[in-house]
Amino acid sequence: MKKVYKNTIEEAAEANVRLAELAGLVTRQKWLGLCLVPFVFVIGCLIIPYDMKVRLLVAGFISVVFFVGHLLTVKDQIRRNARRVLAKAQGTADPMPCEYELTDEHLIFRKLGQELRFSWPSVVSVSRTATGIEVLMQPTGIAIIPARIFDRPEELQEWIRFIQEHSTASKASAIPQPAHG
Repeated sequence: MKKVYKNTIEEAAEANVRLAELAGLVTRQKWLGLCLVPFVFVIGCLIIPYDMKVRLLVAGFISVVFFVGHLLTVKDQIRRNARRVLAKAQGTADPMPCEYELTDEHLIFRKLGQELRFSWPSVVSVSRTATGIEVLMQPTGIAIIPARIFDRPEELQEWIRFIQEHSTASKASAIPQPAHG
């Protein structure tokens, strides 16, 4: 089974963000922000021109705002960086032709003349998301097959069934359905 479609830079960036989450990069970036809070606090204390109580209060407030802002935007920062790097690597931010193919031995992804083959035993998780099918591989790999590439819902279900039949990870349990809301 094969699907050829145009992969958007947003879809590629989202796959990279998801991979960064799986690899622990998002958590590390959050901790890095936490480590910067004391520096923000000290700099705030040094540049605020009032008495020490006001300096401590304002610097503490600025530090908290910095950290909360960092926590809320870290995934967006990773997504923006992924978009920039992917657009540079592709030579454009326009959608690029690519394809997914399911064979008895592999899940295959092709783009820009490159081919990634994931053998079924490497699959550790398969889930149906609101936007498609997410297939996680070991040691760290991901395939996000967009639901939009399927002409009809039955075709999407055929792909899910095929993945379930060939993947050892999905044989133990059914694919969870996407959360509503």
